[in-house]
Amino acid sequence: MLCCTAFRYVHRHVDAWRCRNWGDIVAFIWGLVGAVLGSVFFGGLLGWIIHKLLRLPYSTSDAVALLVVVFGTGFTNASPSRPIVSTWLFYFVAAIPAYLILRQLRRYASPALAVATASDQPPPLPQTPRSDQAAVTAQMQLEDEVALSVRTQDAPPPLPSPPQPQPKPRRSQNIIARHWRGELPLPVSYWLVNFAVNLGAGIAVLALSSFFTPNDGYEPAGILAFQAFIWTTLTVLAIWQVVGLWRSAERRAGEQSKARKSAFWARAAQVMAAIGVLQFGLAITNSAAPQFAELSRIVFLNDPDIPDATLRLSDDARFLVLDGGIKYGLAGQVDLLLGAAPNVTGLLLSSPGGRVAEARKIFDLVRERGLDTFVSDECSSACTLVFVAGRNRLVGQNGRLGFHGSFFPGMSEQDLREMNDAWASLYRSAGLSAVFLDRALRVPPESIWYPTREELREAGVTLGDASKLAALPDGFTAAASLASVRETLLAASGLYEAIDTHAPDQAARIYARGLDYAEGKISVDALTSEVNGIIIKLVTTRLSRADDQTLVQYALVAADEYDALRQLDTTACFHHASGTQQINLKSYISPELAAREAAVNERIVRSVGTAPSVTQTYLDSIWGAVGWAMRNTLTQAEFDAFMTPVEQITPSEHEAYCIAATAMMRELAKLPPHEAATAIRSFYQ
Repeated sequence: MLCCTAFRYVHRHVDAWRCRNWGDIVAFIWGLVGAVLGSVFFGGLLGWIIHKLLRLPYSTSDAVALLVVVFGTGFTNASPSRPIVSTWLFYFVAAIPAYLILRQLRRYASPALAVATASDQPPPLPQTPRSDQAAVTAQMQLEDEVALSVRTQDAPPPLPSPPQPQPKPRRSQNIIARHWRGELPLPVSYWLVNFAVNLGAGIAVLALSSFFTPNDGYEPAGILAFQAFIWTTLTVLAIWQVVGLWRSAERRAGEQSKARKSAFWARAAQVMAAIGVLQFGLAITNSAAPQFAELSRIVFLNDPDIPDATLRLSDDARFLVLDGGIKYGLAGQVDLLLGAAPNVTGLLLSSPGGRVAEARKIFDLVRERGLDTFVSDECSSACTLVFVAGRNRLVGQNGRLGFHGSFFPGMSEQDLREMNDAWASLYRSAGLSAVFLDRALRVPPESIWYPTREELREAGVTLGDASKLAALPDGFTAAASLASVRETLLAASGLYEAIDTHAPDQAARIYARGLDYAEGKISVDALTSEVNGIIIKLVTTRLSRADDQTLVQYALVAADEYDALRQLDTTACFHHASGTQQINLKSYISPELAAREAAVNERIVRSVGTAPSVTQTYLDSIWGAVGWAMRNTLTQAEFDAFMTPVEQITPSEHEAYCIAATAMMRELAKLPPHEAATAIRSFYQ
């Protein structure tokens, strides 16, 4: 526990390359001491295990164990702010004294072993006095010469001595070596060894892969080294596993053949071994090779498929401009520039996308600084993740956002779904709707979806109002918004101000259609038709509240409009006067007449009075007077056309109807204001 705590202390508090004061130096020294102690403990334990399993000398076992500790702790303690190379270097430095300490500890145990070995040796032979020994030696030489002379006279030539048997080299008996030679029983090699290796390798790969994936924000060089280590280890294990199983099955088949028994299970095990080799080869082809190739392109070729990015500050140092692809290392540059320019309030994006891991880092930087984000042309793929981190998020008049699902070579469908889920969680944290994300991230990576501005607003992708921001980046033209449309219309005419005040629901409809026109969804004719329809309906429903003088002016404007229409298009005049079809008056009337109409309509909309009650007899007398006056000014055909139901009027009668409608409005305007207003109110009820 002490060593683990020391390791974590180093990870959190020590950076060997950034010591700026005595406190940092002391922290670094204590961290180094903790790293040495941890290396001694874990390296010694792992070295003992390697020594027992592989029968290697302690010097070799400890060296291998410390290298494993350095490699593992480098991955565990690396972070985006602390490069993995510097982390490896720190623990490698700590491993050197740890190795020396382990060697000394091993030597402390050796004297006891030497004493134990010496106690088992036989005692030395007693020494013979020098004078007696010389005499004995001379006597033995004389006897040997006599015996040799006798044997050489009659003895046959000596036979050659038989060859001495060569001692067999001692073979390792650990389970790893025995499995490799095929000496383990077939059930043990097939079931126990295979199951243990597959289970252990699977757990190790899953556990390590959960920390080190291409989009977790670690450096590509470290990820590449990790991938190389994993697949090299798996390949060595697979070769050892399959070769040992094959040899064990071959030995078993030979034993069964000598015993005249079936070797079915031995051959079946070999078939399964061949299938396993094929599966492993497919895994390398479909997963390892594509990932290794992609990571190599990132590390050694600087990600050539993604364009280089440029970062610059605006002239007023209030905006950071990012133009280009999002590669590894870009977040560090953004962080550096933001640190050097504290007055930056916004980030202008122009990017086709790039690496999600790097975009995630920039996402965090934008959120921490509370920056606004802007898009003037295109922001697609991983760039959209940076965009949604903004406090205010605005897309310019020519801007667009592109979405699609995530992708990395060699990853399975399940891996990609998990990456999309992680990506979606970041988008949801920025307030995007789940329905929108479900559609956006289902787009295949080779395609792209550009939502409409309305879809972006409804999903919460775009936020804020350009008119309320203190400044906008150079080259950014704000796109139309409901607020900007409202501001434009209110400045254009008092009629829209009256509608905004007294009929906000209808005003909202007008603003929405104005925004549709600004975004190119509808034509100007469609906009005019719909807005005029809303205004006519609103004015008609509020006529009863208008005062008498306003209604008299309304009648005069209507008469002048009918007359102007009749001179240009009798059919248009008929439709406008009868209300059977909406007509765009701007094409027929003068600007002065259009201004008079808008002024009268504004007065009607602002009216808050109530219609006075009148008797039917009084109303009939007014219309009787109007009808008598119309007979005196119209021909019989014109009067008859006006009295005919509109659905029965033929095109040849359109002009007559228009003339009669004009006469009616002029005769109403000639009446006393109270009578004229009473008749007009009843006409439109």
